[in-house]
Amino acid sequence: MKKQITWHHLLVGVLVGLSFMTDAFAREIRNPLALQWGYWHYPYPRPKDEESCWNVDAWGAGYFRSAHRAFKNAETLDTEPLDGIFFGSADFFGIDSFAPGTIDPLNPFLSISLISPRISYDERGAFFGLTIDRTVGCNCDYRIGLRADIPFRDIGVELDSCCADFEDGDLDSVRRLENEQVPDENGVLQVVQDAFAYRLDFLSALRLTVNPPQEPLVIYNNPNNNDITMNQIRVSDQNGNPINVIDRDDGTVPTAPFTLRQTTNVGGASVNGLPFLAADGSGVANNNRARFSQAVNYTPLGANPVNQTRLWVVPTGATVGTFDILADARDIQTIVEQLVRQFQNTNAVDFFVQNGFDFNTQRTMGPGDMNLEFYLHRDWCNWYGELLLGFRVPTGKRLKDPKLVFKQPLGNNGHFEAYTGFIAGWEGREWVHIKGDGRFFYVTPRTEQVAATFAGATVKGLGPTVDARISWLYFVGDLDFTFYPLCNPRVGLDLGYQIYVKGKDRVHFKEEFATDFLGFVQPLDSSVIERRTNVTSHRIRAEIFQQTDNAEIFAGWMHTFAGRNSFKDTDWYLGLVIYF
Repeated sequence: MKKQITWHHLLVGVLVGLSFMTDAFAREIRNPLALQWGYWHYPYPRPKDEESCWNVDAWGAGYFRSAHRAFKNAETLDTEPLDGIFFGSADFFGIDSFAPGTIDPLNPFLSISLISPRISYDERGAFFGLTIDRTVGCNCDYRIGLRADIPFRDIGVELDSCCADFEDGDLDSVRRLENEQVPDENGVLQVVQDAFAYRLDFLSALRLTVNPPQEPLVIYNNPNNNDITMNQIRVSDQNGNPINVIDRDDGTVPTAPFTLRQTTNVGGASVNGLPFLAADGSGVANNNRARFSQAVNYTPLGANPVNQTRLWVVPTGATVGTFDILADARDIQTIVEQLVRQFQNTNAVDFFVQNGFDFNTQRTMGPGDMNLEFYLHRDWCNWYGELLLGFRVPTGKRLKDPKLVFKQPLGNNGHFEAYTGFIAGWEGREWVHIKGDGRFFYVTPRTEQVAATFAGATVKGLGPTVDARISWLYFVGDLDFTFYPLCNPRVGLDLGYQIYVKGKDRVHFKEEFATDFLGFVQPLDSSVIERRTNVTSHRIRAEIFQQTDNAEIFAGWMHTFAGRNSFKDTDWYLGLVIYF
């Protein structure tokens, strides 16, 4: 008789009912471990004990898993850095974790510095399992039994660079002061002290007043005069264009000299001869200049941070009198430098670190969750079937601090899990057996501490700690072909495919509002924390094995080759089964 041993995962299938699942943030963001239910190949017929109806198997195996990339939010082969799964985006601005329109008046880098943590996942450990079953029925065609296993896990998420290296944007990248030489009316080079270049997105992030209501430095359509102003100074042609702008496709600092004279008698360019900038900041080529028009409402440019990063605000030089930049330009520079002195020693990552977040390499070690699977087995002539009822008991230690942004739980983080499923196997030929299985899982609701996500935010994992009730559903299915050499049917090779489909988690915040790190009370939105938690993983595996009279050794490999919102991970394992 053919007998199912300790194991399994999961069959080719489609998760029925995804349409009724709500969005949510999964505490479990990884694919199932390759050994979650033991080995994969078609079960050997056990050596029979004619004096007993009971069978007992024990097994153990060591494993290693690694992942450096993740599949994107589409079911393709395209991948992105692994941190995209953790934060919802692989590259983001700190301000993206706040409600839209929120600005930190003391840290503009939240709006202008791109944060790009690059991480690697590794896990090693061992599984220990036990199978107990009893033969029943007149012809001993039935068996009822229990499979149990528990892993010991050592999980690490390693930051591939130190904190200072995953933030792209500092004061030098958005501000430059230069002493430069500019020709006068006679073509003689004159020195301009402290000419400046400020990137427009940097100026747009500055606030003249810290306490609400905050007054921005740049007002793109000032209601007092229907003009664009900086420090309440009109900077359009209505006021002689005290500043002008230089376009830089890549956002880098333009080449000096920054200063361009208002008019000139020696030929060449002058500010008065520059074209006007379009309402959204377009209309100027790379490395070319433009100026603001009083007749244009620049509100669209104020809402276009991409175009703001291309434009550098530079001063207009006087035509006559003391050779210097215009007084209004100097006044703008003075207030900007006063504001700079308040935050010049800060950056976006430091902001989150000061609020308790830890971006360092983090490890978790200890027993994971125990898996219990009850089964009813039925043998026929050349095939068998099983009905399954299983539970995953939260024996793994819970994580309670979401500010440890990379730390991973040892299991479902305290969630109890139940599932039902089936296994079916067919001995098609002596040299090949085919087996398939499928399991449908329900992870019960539990209250966890998570990082709050605000309405309109696009990044998760970087908010204040709040309570949320979370649950999720998933499905795993497998199809395996086990090949045997005719000369030795006790050894073989298993080739298989696995599909893992997870619906978006259900998340319900305990409160409707929370106070962000700038002191503003903002509405919460669970759909933000839920993004990118719907997972599809396509996985292939290979396993070799050999049986003796009282034991079996096996070794295998599993790799995720395609998917959506999934780790691109690889598992290796080696194990032993002992028959009692």
